[in-house]
Amino acid sequence: MKKIRWGVLGAAGIADRRSIPGLVSSAHSELAAVMEIDAALAEKIRAKYGCKSAYTTEDALISDPDVEAVYIASPVAYHARQAFACIAAKKPFLIEKPLALDAATAKKIADAADAAGLPAACGLMMRFGSWHTVIRDTIRSGRLGKVVSAKAQFTCWYPDMPGAWRQAMPTRGPRRGWTCRLARTAWTSRCPLAAMASRSCWRWWRVRGLRWRRRRRGTPPWTTCCKCCASRTARQWRA
Repeated sequence: MKKIRWGVLGAAGIADRRSIPGLVSSAHSELAAVMEIDAALAEKIRAKYGCKSAYTTEDALISDPDVEAVYIASPVAYHARQAFACIAAKKPFLIEKPLALDAATAKKIADAADAAGLPAACGLMMRFGSWHTVIRDTIRSGRLGKVVSAKAQFTCWYPDMPGAWRQAMPTRGPRRGWTCRLARTAWTSRCPLAAMASRSCWRWWRVRGLRWRRRRRGTPPWTTCCKCCASRTARQWRA
């Protein structure tokens, strides 16, 4: 079978730590090019995986004739621009979560890819986990009866860091934890995503307000949710 030659936009970070190693280990894919705005970093990643080209601009990678498909692993603020560039170049793409800064833009990306007849996907990897497959199959088998409520939790240690795009309102879009949580629950339970999203956003604004109040009182902001959730999870694992 012919291998798909991939180009990666935003090749450092999660792409370097997780996605590219999986890509190059596949019998159906190979890495053709990487892109980072820092030329030295782009070259370092190119040399690490032995691919042909390293670029510092998205247009150069997307227009490379050796690149057949594009993995968009850049900060979410650039997702829409890069996705539309891939569509204009007639190149399929895999785009990291969240798809865009807002739902309206995400729908435009999906509609444009459909109209162009291009394969396009969002990297919602958790649905491939064996535990999620068991949950989905159990629910769909009817063994639990009619499911009327579901709760999903995504917890990680992520204290405030200067310059982190995921923590800045204009550049982060929907929280990645939301994206994983909502997509996972919708996939396993077939619950309407819009209904879950509205409830999740309402809950997040309550939590965010509490975090802000705690910050003013000098309490670490992550105390509201991450620390207690991590402690509870650790206790469950030990049990």
